[in-house]
Amino acid sequence: MSPHTRSIATTTLACCRLAAAMFLPAPALAQFRDPGDDCSNPIIVTLPADLPFQDLGQTTCGRGNLFAGSTICGGALYAGGEEILYRLVITQEVYVDFLIEPHGTPGVLVLLDTFCWPGFDCRAYRADATAAPRYLRGLRLLPGAYNLVIDVAPSIAGLGCVPHFDLTLSETRGACCVGEQCVGDLAPNTCWAQGGRWYNYDHCETFLCPEALQPAPATCATAFDLGGAPRGVRFFTSMNAAGGPPGSCNASSAAIMQNPAWLRFTATQDGPVEVALRYEYDGVTVLYEGNSCGELTEVACLNSSSNLSDADQYTLAATTGSTYWLQVGDFGVYPMGGETHLWLRGAGGSAIRRGDANCDGIVSFADISPFIAALKSIPNWQAAYPGCPPANVDVSADGAVDFGDISPFIAVLKGGG
Repeated sequence: MSPHTRSIATTTLACCRLAAAMFLPAPALAQFRDPGDDCSNPIIVTLPADLPFQDLGQTTCGRGNLFAGSTICGGALYAGGEEILYRLVITQEVYVDFLIEPHGTPGVLVLLDTFCWPGFDCRAYRADATAAPRYLRGLRLLPGAYNLVIDVAPSIAGLGCVPHFDLTLSETRGACCVGEQCVGDLAPNTCWAQGGRWYNYDHCETFLCPEALQPAPATCATAFDLGGAPRGVRFFTSMNAAGGPPGSCNASSAAIMQNPAWLRFTATQDGPVEVALRYEYDGVTVLYEGNSCGELTEVACLNSSSNLSDADQYTLAATTGSTYWLQVGDFGVYPMGGETHLWLRGAGGSAIRRGDANCDGIVSFADISPFIAALKSIPNWQAAYPGCPPANVDVSADGAVDFGDISPFIAVLKGGG
C-alpha cells in the first residue's frame, strides 16, 4: 500500500466502526479509540512529504462527538455530529488543495485551524446544507501544525455522522511564466525558484503569459495599442495620476478616474472578443468605442466586486474596423492602483480552455448546459457561441466531441484538471 494512500485499511476500519456505532452502546465504544478519534490521537499527515495524500473510504461514525453543540466560525452551527481529526505537520512552506467528497451526505463541515477542542481560530472552513464536494483551494501553510476537522450537522444530514467520505490533499499548481514563456504547470515555490510568475489554476495549454508594459499609459492620447486578440499584458497603475471620466459603474462620489491606464485595439473581424482583467486592488474598467479620444462612447463599465484582488470579464461583440478603448483604474475617490493583468481573446484567436463550453474564460457550472448542447450538435453549439473554439468542448483532446469527453469534463469542473 502506498504510504500516502489509506484506501484499503480505512475502508475496512470504516465498516467496522460503522457496525460498532450501530450496535454497541456509547461506553462500549470507548475501547475502540483509534487515530482520528480525538485531539490526543489524531491521524498524522506530514506535508509536503506525504503529497499527494488520499484517505479513501473513511468515516466519522463511531468516533465520538467531541465538538457537541459548538458554534463554528462566527455562527455556522455544523459541529453536532461525530467527527474525525487529522493533524497536518508542515515541515516547509507549501500550498495545498483540499477535496472532501461526502458521497451524498449533506451538511458536512470541513475546518482547518491551529487549535483543537475547545477553541477554534478558523483558518479556513466550508459548511453548507448541500452534499456537494468540499474544496479548500490554494491554502498557504507555513511550517507548524494544523488541525483538520471533518464533522456534520445531524439536523441537516438526518444522522449523526458521515458514513463514507474521501479526503484528497494535493499540491496547488498553476501556470508558471518565465518572461513571456509558460514553462509548465508548477507549484508556486517551484515557479518562483525559477524566477517565474505564478498564475493559480491556469494551465500552460490554455494560458497566455502576459508581457510587461512599462510604464502604463495614463491618458487616452497615449493609449497603448494592443493590436488584436489574443494578447496579454501586465502593468502597474499606482503612479498614474487621476484623470478622465469615472465610468458609469464607479462610486457615485467619483468625479474622475483614480490611477487610470489606457489601452486600445482595433477589431480585425466581426465576432466576440473576451476582455479579462485581474487587479491587485479594487479595480474598475470602462470599455469605449470611437475613432479618437474626442468621440468615445461607453460600451460597458466593469466592476464585479469591491475587494482587493479583484477580477472583471466582458465579452464584446466586436465589429471589423472598429476601435475599442480600455480605461483601467481604481474604484472610488481614493488613489491606490497596483498590479494589473489584462487579456484579450477573440474570434479566430481564442486561447483553448478545455471545459469552458460557453467561452466566458472560466470553467464553472454555467458550462454544463452548453457542453451538453455541444454533445448533441456541434453546429448548433457554434451558432450559439460563435468564435468559441471546438477544442474547448473536446475535453479529452482526442479530436472528437463525444461521450468520451464527459468524464474529463466532470474532472475539470471539480477542479481536478
